[in-house]
Amino acid sequence: AVGPNADQVALPSTKLSWTVAPRFEAGYRFGQATGEFLVSYRFLSTSGSTTTPAFDAAGNTGLLRSRLAMNVIDFDYASQEPSLAPWFEMKWRFGIRLANLYFDSAETSPLLQQHETNYFFGAGPHAAVELWRPVADSRFGLFCKLDAAGVLGKVQQGFEETLPGPVSGFTRQSQFMPTVMLNIQAGIGWTPRDNWRITCGYTYEHWWDAAFAAGSTGDVWTQGVFLRSEWKY
Repeated sequence: AVGPNADQVALPSTKLSWTVAPRFEAGYRFGQATGEFLVSYRFLSTSGSTTTPAFDAAGNTGLLRSRLAMNVIDFDYASQEPSLAPWFEMKWRFGIRLANLYFDSAETSPLLQQHETNYFFGAGPHAAVELWRPVADSRFGLFCKLDAAGVLGKVQQGFEETLPGPVSGFTRQSQFMPTVMLNIQAGIGWTPRDNWRITCGYTYEHWWDAAFAAGSTGDVWTQGVFLRSEWKY
């Protein structure tokens, strides 16, 4: 509610800038082929801005800015699968994922300001499988990875509007929601040493219902290239 009126704040998102999303992983491998314990952390932060015509009642242009930030922590048990050799190398893992996600959009003009925010934090099961296919007898190979998680958490949203006067209104809403996450990677790799592998390729990630509260919904997806270096002990 803004003064005597009720307005709907429904801002779009801008195209976000390219950025890096580092992922760090460390683990301990148990003896006698009994698997390994892994902990990984990945984060991403990016933003973008653009202008939109006729944003306020007087037809003024608005400046729209969007931001996105995510943090993902995995605690996994993993194991190599030797039965597929020599055609494939396979590594599977399962465990628990902690994830939080924040994105917002804000738009301003001389006569109107609007801002919406979305914050999600949750935890749930996580699983992944990696496949490596050697090319002939060389140290090069094809790589693919499928990574999925189902995270239950709380979505918190905020909507704000300010008009000249100043007159402003603000609404908060929250809801517990499950979010499904899927990440796919495919590329090529090189193994210069038996315990060292370098892989690069394409990655795509999608978070379904990353924003879902009282009818306000949204998905988040990212795509780009990845470069991975793995040292086995």
